[in-house]
Amino acid sequence: MKIISGKRRGKTLASPAHLPLRPTSNKVREALFNILRLEIPSCFFLDLFAGTGAIGINALSEGAEKVVFVEKNATCARTILKNLTNADFASDSYMLFRETAEYFLTHRKIDQFQFIFLDPPYNYSTDQYLFLLQKIEKKMNPQCVIILEHIKKSEIQAISKALELDCEERTYGRTKLSILGKMQQ
Repeated sequence: MKIISGKRRGKTLASPAHLPLRPTSNKVREALFNILRLEIPSCFFLDLFAGTGAIGINALSEGAEKVVFVEKNATCARTILKNLTNADFASDSYMLFRETAEYFLTHRKIDQFQFIFLDPPYNYSTDQYLFLLQKIEKKMNPQCVIILEHIKKSEIQAISKALELDCEERTYGRTKLSILGKMQQ
């Protein structure tokens, strides 16, 4: 796995063996950063369920001012730090919280983020997605964009409608990206 774009394009990223991770494919990462590229420079970016950190690291490579990684697994958290170090990112350009996304969203301030990326396990239920998105929606700034990676069959459109969030979806094989934001009044 490599950084797919930006100043650190081509740098190799480590991925821990023997963990039930499903790193975002190159195709999906490329599509995501093609969508966001012009808005990434100088932004604050939140990578929930960070895994290897590939999405947040790519955001740094594209010029994000600060990326916050949230990952509960200790092995994954060490891998994120290793990947950040190997890609030569300054320690003041990122923060890593070793806690659950649910805890982070409940106890931390998130209104400074322009982008919030969530890639929870594919077996997440509709209720779990609803819980996460409710937590985010209550605390996010009005210009924030939420990007949710999930399996195609998840009911994110219905959840976004219930929370009064605009939702644009893009499908890549069995993976879907839902891009959510506050509805314009």
